[in-house]
Amino acid sequence: MVFASVTFLTFFLPLAIIPCFLIRSTRFQNLYLALVSLLFYAWGEPVYILLLLASILVNDILARAIAKGAHKKLLTSMAVVFNIGLLFVFKYGNFCLNLFNLGEITKIVQPIGISFYTFQILSYVLDVSAGRAEPERSRLNLLLYISFFPQLIAGPIVTWNEIRPQLNARRITLHGAAQGLCIFILGLAQKVLLADSVAPIADAAFAASLPGLPLAWLGAIAYTLQLYLDFSGYSIMAIGLGRMLGFTFPENFRTPLCAWSIQNFWRRWHITLTGWFRQYLYFPLGGNRKGTFRTYRNLIIVFLLTGFWHGAAWTFVVWGIWHGVFMLLERAKLIRPERMPRILAHAYTLLVVILGFVIFRAESLGHTVSYFAQLFAGEFSVAPFLAQLSPFRICMLILSALTAAGIFNRFKMLPEWMLYVVCAILTALCYISLIAQGYHPFLYFRF
Repeated sequence: MVFASVTFLTFFLPLAIIPCFLIRSTRFQNLYLALVSLLFYAWGEPVYILLLLASILVNDILARAIAKGAHKKLLTSMAVVFNIGLLFVFKYGNFCLNLFNLGEITKIVQPIGISFYTFQILSYVLDVSAGRAEPERSRLNLLLYISFFPQLIAGPIVTWNEIRPQLNARRITLHGAAQGLCIFILGLAQKVLLADSVAPIADAAFAASLPGLPLAWLGAIAYTLQLYLDFSGYSIMAIGLGRMLGFTFPENFRTPLCAWSIQNFWRRWHITLTGWFRQYLYFPLGGNRKGTFRTYRNLIIVFLLTGFWHGAAWTFVVWGIWHGVFMLLERAKLIRPERMPRILAHAYTLLVVILGFVIFRAESLGHTVSYFAQLFAGEFSVAPFLAQLSPFRICMLILSALTAAGIFNRFKMLPEWMLYVVCAILTALCYISLIAQGYHPFLYFRF
C-alpha cells in the first residue's frame, strides 16, 4: 500500500488515526499502531512480515545480550553480520547471481523498505553496544519503532534515542492531528500533482535512443525535479502522519537544490541517511581526525556505500563515487565554491547534481555514456524537445522548480483557516488526479 492511493486515503488513513483518539492508554495505542503497521506492510507482501519480525526478534536478543557486557565485541559483530547479511541476500543477491551468470537459477524478491528498517534496527543495536542507549524492556515498543507505518517503507530513518521518549509519553490532539494532516496533504500534492506530472518528460528523454541535446537536458532537469519532489514529498507525508499520531520525526530535506556546494548539498539531501552514515560509519572509521589520506579514504568509502545502499547496480555505485570525488575535491580546496560568486556556486552545484542524477536514472553504465554524449554532443533537435512541452507541462515544470526552491514554504506562514482551505483544494485535486490516472509508486520504494 502506498500513501498516494485512493485506498490509503479513503480507508486506511481513517482506520489508523480515528481509533487512536478513542484509546486513552499509550500502551494500547502502541499495540494498535503496531497491528495497523503490520497490516499496512502485509497489504503488498504478507510473507515478508515474517522476515521483518525475525529481524526484530534476533536483534532484540542480541541487544539484550550485549548489554550484559560479556562478549560484547563478538555479539556486536554478530549483529552487524546478521543485518548486513540479511540486506545483502535480499537486496544484492540477484546482482551477485548475475555476476556469475546464475540469474536464471532463482529470483530473489527484494522486500519493500528493507534498506530502511535494517539501518534502523542496526543503529539500535550499535547504540546499545556503545552505551548510548539501554536495551528496551518492552518488545512491543521495539516492534512499533521498526514497523511504524509512516516511515517503514522509505524513512525518514530515525534512531532509537529519537523515538524512544515518544513511545511512552506523547499526546494525540485534534489540533496536532489537523496540523499533521495539512503537512501530509502538502507532501501528497508535491508527489501527485508535481512529481508525477513532470515524470513523463524524464521518461521520454531517457527512453529515446537519440533524444538530442535539448531534450536530453530537459529530461535530466525533469528527472532531478521528479526525484526530489517524489522523495521529499514522501518524507513530508511521513512527518505529517507522525504528527497526527503524536510523533515528531526529523526533517529529511532542506531545499537541497538550492545548495551552493556538494558538501552543502549533502547537509540538505536525505539528511537522515547522511546522518546515519556519519554516525555509524564515517566516525568509526576515524572521520577526519587521522590525517588527510584517511579522511579522503573515509569519504570515498562512505559515498561508495551510499551509492551501493541505493541499489544493486553499477550506476548507483558510480553515482556514489561521483559525489564522493567532488566532496574530496572540495575538501582538498581544488574546487572552492565558497570563493565563487554565489550564483556561480549554485550553478556549479546544480550541474554536478543533475549530471549525477543522470547516472542514477540510467539503466546501465552504457546508457549513462550514451546519454552524456547527447547532453554534450547531441544533435540540436528542437522537434522532440517541443513535443514534450505542452502548456500544462510547462506550468508543472515552473511550479516544480519554484517548489524545489522553497518558495511555497511560505504556506506555513498563512493563517490556519487559510491553510485549511488551501489543503482542502489540494486534496480535491489529488483525488481527481489519482482517480483519473491511478497512482505511481514512489521512486524510493525500490531502495
